[in-house]
Amino acid sequence: MLYELCIHDTARFGLLKRMLKGITNASLTKALRELESDGLIKREQFNEIPPHVEYSLTEKENDLQPIFYEIMKWGFHYDSNGNAI
Repeated sequence: MLYELCIHDTARFGLLKRMLKGITNASLTKALRELESDGLIKREQFNEIPPHVEYSLTEKENDLQPIFYEIMKWGFHYDSNGNAI
């Protein structure tokens, strides 16, 4: 979820749900609430027609982006079993 927000800057619930295939609405909601309470993401509600909510990273989370980048690079070199590609 944090990785997806690194890629998209801001994301609505529906986009996150599509990107995290197989996650339930309840699990996604719970995870978003936990990340928000930990100060890693912020939730912004737009009271317009139609109303919507967008999630984005906080400055605290931005400090983790270099770590995500290194993990992504590692993933390009190894398969899901940890074998070099």
